[in-house]
Amino acid sequence: MVTSRLKSWICSLSGYTISAILLIHILVVPILYKTIMDAYRDNSYEQFISHSRSVSGLLADAISAKSISQNMPYINHILDSALLGGDIVFIELVHKSGVISATDSVAAKPRQFIEDEIVGGNGDGTYYITIPVYFTASNNISALNIGFDETPIIEKFDALRLRLRYIIAIYLAFVIAFFSLSVRIIHRPLRALRQQSQGVVNGDTETPLEICS
Repeated sequence: MVTSRLKSWICSLSGYTISAILLIHILVVPILYKTIMDAYRDNSYEQFISHSRSVSGLLADAISAKSISQNMPYINHILDSALLGGDIVFIELVHKSGVISATDSVAAKPRQFIEDEIVGGNGDGTYYITIPVYFTASNNISALNIGFDETPIIEKFDALRLRLRYIIAIYLAFVIAFFSLSVRIIHRPLRALRQQSQGVVNGDTETPLEICS
């Protein structure tokens, strides 16, 4: 009996209307969701990369103004201070005499330091970047390797994605409930007319036909 009523509802005008609305949303909502998330991800990741390069450039400029042989304590201080902000978890200066690393680096040095092209590319939560350092007192070019913590930006993106999914689910539930109620109200006169017409067919000629919208 339940199956019969369900089939009857699906084949009714109300069923066709709700099904059409659901089909439209099923086709449109995923495209809209992907477009919004891709735009947000590209914009936020681009800002993160731009900020990382700006900070790296400032650190490289501060280091290049000194001499490695004469200002080693100062350079070590710059590397250690860079970690205090929380954004940088790894930093080292590679030059011809060796490698100078910050003493409190959180991220372990990768086996082979390779710059990341995208955020989240290596899967270790760290965005690696290399900036050349041109010392004024030396013709040799050193390299400043820095690892930025990309976990906050990734977690923020994941949180927004989950929140947007909840919003879409609530929206779809509201749309279904709203149109279901609207269709029932709109079709109420037609159902009443059908019932009265059936009564006339069954021989009830005394009841007046009254349709209220």
